[in-house]
Amino acid sequence: MIDEKLALERQVIIAYQTGLPLILHCRGFSLYRPLFDSISSLLPKTHPIQWHCIKSDSDLTVIDNFISSFPNSVISLNGATTLVKDIDQDKTFKKWIRNHPHILNHLVLETDCPWLCPQ
Repeated sequence: MIDEKLALERQVIIAYQTGLPLILHCRGFSLYRPLFDSISSLLPKTHPIQWHCIKSDSDLTVIDNFISSFPNSVISLNGATTLVKDIDQDKTFKKWIRNHPHILNHLVLETDCPWLCPQ
């Protein structure tokens, strides 16, 4: 995990130094907060970031913080949002989207095909 964190930090610094947008992909609910904390400590709040593959099992509290903290950034949804494994979690996710009136300002749609196709 330490090697991954070092690699991430190096990539974040390169994105900052070159002015390139950063694209994040986080797998594992418990990793959202550490990832957010890392980018928050290394990047100015104006840096453009895309947080890829947000879906019902993402840590939506962290994603709220991300959208609030990095106003030039977006989250992306793909076909995996239609893969309902947990009905309650899916309802919570849909409610979360509906309760964010400005979500369209921070939303992009992606295919991620063939790996995360709609069902």
